[in-house]
Amino acid sequence: MGKGKIEAEVKIKYAEMVLAGKATIKGTARELGVHQKAVQKWMMRYRADGRSGLIYSGKCKKYSQELKIAAVLEYLEGKESQTTICVKYGITAANVLTNWGKAYNAHKELKPTGGGFSMSRKGTRKTTTYEERCEIVRYCLDHGSNYGETALKYDVAYQNVYQWVAKYKELGNPGLEDRRGKRRGSLPARNPEEELRNRIAQLEAKNHILQMENDLLKKAEELSRNKRFR
Repeated sequence: MGKGKIEAEVKIKYAEMVLAGKATIKGTARELGVHQKAVQKWMMRYRADGRSGLIYSGKCKKYSQELKIAAVLEYLEGKESQTTICVKYGITAANVLTNWGKAYNAHKELKPTGGGFSMSRKGTRKTTTYEERCEIVRYCLDHGSNYGETALKYDVAYQNVYQWVAKYKELGNPGLEDRRGKRRGSLPARNPEEELRNRIAQLEAKNHILQMENDLLKKAEELSRNKRFR
């Protein structure tokens, strides 16, 4: 077994065939003369970053500390499979998640560092409109929640389709709104949890303003006292 290095274009071709149901992981491994685990790793990377997930750029992919902790907690709870969690959070390999879990259990800090391979971002669309996301989700649900087929049809990352469908199931169409860069509490709440978070954010903002006003008053009183004693 083993035919040397498999080119990225070949990996992409077979990954898309597997997602479209035109090939299997076992059959692909046999045809290309590689181990099934290698093909499974390709599929993991494709699901995380689309076609770009199989084009190595030589840099480490960055993961935030918040993402690592959220993924590890779900992994340790055992409610979802490794594959599902990796797809959800865009983790390029199962062993990356496993290593984070070991570090967490050893009470080591999960720092926002690299973890896995960073891939060229060519090959899939980076941005979509709200209307496009609604259309993509409808298509995916109308076709048996086939994330792979949907990702190929609309030229978006598998991970994005998975997350949009999950948000739609949880929140309906409002879940597909792009709220990046929006200050918490500035948009209508979509569920009780968001309503509570918004309320807390509003209270924190009011407290911050009150604290600033108190600090200004103290500063003014201090200046006034200093003038009297001159």
